[in-house]
Amino acid sequence: MKAAIVFILAIGFAGILAISSSCNYDYFEPVVVIIPDTVSFSQDIMPIFDESCNTSGCHVSGGVSPDLTLASAWFELWIFGYIDTANATSSGLYQVMNSESDPMPPNGKLPEDKVQLVLAWIEQGALDN
Repeated sequence: MKAAIVFILAIGFAGILAISSSCNYDYFEPVVVIIPDTVSFSQDIMPIFDESCNTSGCHVSGGVSPDLTLASAWFELWIFGYIDTANATSSGLYQVMNSESDPMPPNGKLPEDKVQLVLAWIEQGALDN
């Protein structure tokens, strides 16, 4: 009888130990996105395009539409319907940049702070400033 009680207690202790040691959580530092009061197309958005989009063979003049070079980007985003200031999250530009299934650029999804900066620019009217 004593052996059975010791066995049950040992199993219970092992179970509690297994449960308590298996509760492991990874902590991810939240991304703090600082959005300026006025997002500038030339100062804030074009550097994103220059770094990630208008590279050789991609969104350059004569490449994949839209042309996201400085001379054409703002105009082409508007003329081809990539901007919807009435519903910024429905904008084609934001949808493509925020896609999980087909992230842009081809080498992976843009960092969240850059995507949020583009969204803020659209929400602020997507001005050519």
